[in-house]
Amino acid sequence: MDKNKLKQLNEKRMLLQVELRLKEIQELIKAQLTYLWDQEFSYTLHYEHEYLNWIKLNVPIRKRDGYDGVYDDFQIDVDDSLCKDSVSYAEKEFHSEHFKAEFNAFLSDEIGLVLCYSGEEPEIEISLRAFLSNPSLFFARPENWIITKDKQSIIEYIWEQGVIRFIQLNNGKLSLRKIITVKVD
Repeated sequence: MDKNKLKQLNEKRMLLQVELRLKEIQELIKAQLTYLWDQEFSYTLHYEHEYLNWIKLNVPIRKRDGYDGVYDDFQIDVDDSLCKDSVSYAEKEFHSEHFKAEFNAFLSDEIGLVLCYSGEEPEIEISLRAFLSNPSLFFARPENWIITKDKQSIIEYIWEQGVIRFIQLNNGKLSLRKIITVKVD
């Protein structure tokens, strides 16, 4: 077999391996992708953890409160006691108009959101409208962050603590704008 043909076959094999790996990774977020597809919401997948890595490099983080495990589980390092605006919702209220209004007051649908999960899962870029159509589906993971594409706002869901924190970034400074306490049904 000539060298060019062998090189082409090797390149094709490598592309197939990458494609197979990406399909395996997509399986980890199959429920979210199926929902987005079925509801005809547009989305983009990012495989390089650009936004999660950006958070880790540009936002002060600390080991998650109350966590004594060995994994790199973190939360954004802001002082919860400085937040003056907090509300509580039951998990079953995730689809209520009042709950959705909390997000609409903090985010704009024009910017776009990126759902970041700690682990192998790809990041999913969606609209605010897509997220609010089924927030409990997108909050179904213990560790996730929602960051705006312009990297000016982060919503952090800390599952074990039952809190959703709305964090604003202004000129490198963090401010905790709102805390939602999630009461388990």
